[in-house]
Amino acid sequence: MKVYISGNYIIFENEQITHEFAMKWTIFKFNQTTATFILNEFTGGMLKITASDIENELIVDENDNPFTMKTFYSYLLNNTGL
Repeated sequence: MKVYISGNYIIFENEQITHEFAMKWTIFKFNQTTATFILNEFTGGMLKITASDIENELIVDENDNPFTMKTFYSYLLNNTGL
């Protein structure tokens, strides 16, 4: 899944579907029990990204560079409302 910024949106794009989250209207948390990042948009959108997807380099940035757990967390922290 490719993750990138377009205007005021964080875009999560794979071969089948594109998720658009308004940056200032989106919050995230990391569930340690399930090892999952959960993104919620105040208007109702939700997306879950597992730690195993990140560790298996399935989550990449706009330049196809894989995120690590630390860089993905920092990316979300810098580009979401909370």
